[in-house]
Amino acid sequence: MTGFGPALAPTNLTGEQHLTLILVALALLVLGLLPALPNLGPLLYPPRHPRRTELDAEIQRLPYAQRLLWTPQLLALGVREGGAAWAELVRTRLRARRERRRNGTRVLVDAVEHDALEHGEGGEGTR
Repeated sequence: MTGFGPALAPTNLTGEQHLTLILVALALLVLGLLPALPNLGPLLYPPRHPRRTELDAEIQRLPYAQRLLWTPQLLALGVREGGAAWAELVRTRLRARRERRRNGTRVLVDAVEHDALEHGEGGEGTR
């Protein structure tokens, strides 16, 4: 016996018992996660995105049986639109950060270039 302990030790289960255990675990997984899947759809959108609050309201309005049928469409739409929304949010944040850095360090870079040119150094190529 290896050091895995008694929980992972080989058992004397038959093939049918293994299949039953796998099916029970699969049923618990599906029945445990399936009701939560519609609530994951709005999380595909960035915070404070208008579509996120709209989807939350639509999910609460739908009957349970329709939620299960609506979920695959919601997830597909969320991946497509939400992914684009997240990408735009990241681009906006990076642009703003780059602009802040540029505005904050621009004076310093200009002063260094000016000093380099006054002292006969290369200027733009010496950065």
